[in-house]
Amino acid sequence: MIRRVVCASLLMVLGGCATSAPGTAGTAASGPLVGTTCADVVVLGIRGSGQAADLNHGVGKEVLRTVTDLARRAAARSGSTLRLEAVPYDASGTATEPGYFQHVAAGARLARRQADAVLARCPRTRIGVVGFSQGAQVVHELADDVPTSLARRVVLVGLIADPRRNPADRIRHWAYADRPVPRPGLLGAGDPVDSEVRGATISFCNAYDEVCNGRGIRGEKTSAAHRLFYERPATAAATARQLDAVLAANGV
Repeated sequence: MIRRVVCASLLMVLGGCATSAPGTAGTAASGPLVGTTCADVVVLGIRGSGQAADLNHGVGKEVLRTVTDLARRAAARSGSTLRLEAVPYDASGTATEPGYFQHVAAGARLARRQADAVLARCPRTRIGVVGFSQGAQVVHELADDVPTSLARRVVLVGLIADPRRNPADRIRHWAYADRPVPRPGLLGAGDPVDSEVRGATISFCNAYDEVCNGRGIRGEKTSAAHRLFYERPATAAATARQLDAVLAANGV
């Protein structure tokens, strides 16, 4: 069910709380994000290629800023609480290197196990997954095939600058402007997400970003439109606004 992740730096850089629960790299408890073990929604954050696991709560600046803003919006709108947990997968390497796709697959498996662990300890919690670049590709892969038992608990699947973006997939797509985003991701269109999480899924792409609107050449250094755009406060706020609409549509 949940299967999608993004590659951020195709040659160079791809991406650019209370106590950590077992199996997590870190949790965020800053501002509106809660540090309690359980919350109304636990969001698994997945960083992009080359982003440090020991900075930005292990999720990358794009995901941290976006989910922090999302938590503020959800709390103001419905009183819902959000906790952010990092998925500590190996985000080293780029899409031109042999280990890249193995890292993506391993990240998707780890995220699945982490989601199961969250639900085991928090029976009333619901799950969100948000990734940037290679992290979005991980989320995409996760969302491709999710068991019904987990799918019923998933209320948010966010794909930010997915290198496997599929414009034909019948999910929400957000482009930040009127400029169309017609192309698939730089690594080719990924499989459609599982129908059971389709209503919880949204994909984000800046039209000038060659990673999710494949206009570049694999192996070239990624542009500022990919590396810097999504972490801007105004962009993160726009992303969070759309994610909050998905949460609202899914009863959160």
